[in-house]
Amino acid sequence: MLLASLDTNARERLLDHIELERFTDHTIADPKLLREQLTDISRRNYAVDDGEWEEGLRSIAVPLRNAKGKVVAAIALSAPASRLGDEQLITARSALSAAAERLEHGLFTGSRVFPQKARPRGSFPHLKQVGDFIFISGTSARRPDDTFEGVSVSADGTAEIDIAVQTRTIFSNIGDMLSDVGANLSDLVEVQAYLIDMRGYDEFNRVYSEFFDYQGPTRTTVGVSQLPHPHQGLMVRAIAHAPHASFGAGEG
Repeated sequence: MLLASLDTNARERLLDHIELERFTDHTIADPKLLREQLTDISRRNYAVDDGEWEEGLRSIAVPLRNAKGKVVAAIALSAPASRLGDEQLITARSALSAAAERLEHGLFTGSRVFPQKARPRGSFPHLKQVGDFIFISGTSARRPDDTFEGVSVSADGTAEIDIAVQTRTIFSNIGDMLSDVGANLSDLVEVQAYLIDMRGYDEFNRVYSEFFDYQGPTRTTVGVSQLPHPHQGLMVRAIAHAPHASFGAGEG
């Protein structure tokens, strides 16, 4: 399975420098026949060993791909040929393919909710990793106790929002979350900002420049009529590209 998953040039370089050894009467030791078998395996996406390694033993394998679609491993099942006939082989292939799909999803995607941050208001994660990309949900200056940084309330109940404080808090929060999965703000490739009052646009830009310059992420800033809380003057969502990031045993 692994040999069949190599690109043609890599496969040929390897086949040109190995000696094909016969282990049983069923072993494919003819280079031309082996090449035909590898082409067929690549096309059908699974491989079968019909007693080629050990007499009376039958095996089936399916590929395991990373987030870029490259085969990095294989999952195989072996059994006595008497117990792994053609009908059982079809059932085994289906089960192995389903297991590979679950493993690929578990290994190369992951979601995280950070208990030390304000909990999302809905059933969604703070961030999600898919392959090398990290998608960050809309982030505000909300504290875990549901109060907000950068807000002062006068005696008559009027709230004043300091957009500079909220901007600084939001990007610090995003930086903290990225750091927890082995990435950082320099990995951001796109930022989308939603301002409740576009009169704060210049102040937002001023603080934004504390974190990023013209080599930073692309950005879109829009004015919106409403955000989830009246003390929320700004929300930011972002995308990072971080091949070096790792979720480890994270939550979610």
